[in-house]
Amino acid sequence: MLPMKKSKSDKIKILRFENLGSFSGIRHFVFSRKGGVSKAPFDGLNLSLHVGDKKEDVLSNRRAVAKRLAARPSDFIYLKQVHNNRVKIVIGKHRGRGAREYSDAIGGFDALITKTPGVFLTVLLADCVPVLLFDPKKKVIGAVHAGWRGTMKEIVKKTVDKMKKEFDCDPEDIIAGIGPSIGPCCFEVGENVYHLANIFYSAHEDVVIKKRNRTFVNLWQANRLQLLRAGLLEKNIEAAEICTACNIGEFYSARRERKTGRFGVGIMLRKLKGKN
Repeated sequence: MLPMKKSKSDKIKILRFENLGSFSGIRHFVFSRKGGVSKAPFDGLNLSLHVGDKKEDVLSNRRAVAKRLAARPSDFIYLKQVHNNRVKIVIGKHRGRGAREYSDAIGGFDALITKTPGVFLTVLLADCVPVLLFDPKKKVIGAVHAGWRGTMKEIVKKTVDKMKKEFDCDPEDIIAGIGPSIGPCCFEVGENVYHLANIFYSAHEDVVIKKRNRTFVNLWQANRLQLLRAGLLEKNIEAAEICTACNIGEFYSARRERKTGRFGVGIMLRKLKGKN
């Protein structure tokens, strides 16, 4: 991943995927926890309204994020993420959902898809896997929150399948970015997750990793395999492979910190010139 340019006075840190960054028709972001006004244990750029942080601090952070992206806070769409595998198609009327009130966020879904320009599809993370999707031919984007539950329920594949079904996307055209999340170095699991992972990925030794009497799961590889199963080309998939639990100075990690904030990952279709 590459850092976006920033001024000397700008403390907010943004990363971007190289593959998605090569397309002028979209904007995307992976914010770290750097910058922002939230205090410990949410210290930094916490964008979540439901973790116990002060609302006014979160809204201040969201305004700073919008300004950094030359956007408005109402241009973002947020979810009440529930660690499932349901995918929501959003349109213009959904613009601003969850931007000021958590109660107004779109509930019951963990992935968003749209063809509507000018709205940032946003997911919030603290170890779970963010996946951004873009079909440059059909002009369709997606943002996915894939925790271990969503990963085992194949939410990423279901999102691609929905892009194909609803918008006639060809998976071979889709570009994907797998963002920072807990890595195989730190995601130690119990018997329940081990058995689920074995059901879906038993043929892939790089997903379920046994170390003596301990078991680890590679969520990056699990989601990459889902994208390949959905029909994406390997050359179109970029994975950050940055472990949030190993880098709590840069990102939030619920596994390491327990009570903490959430960093944001999102994508937007640019508006065509002359269009409102």
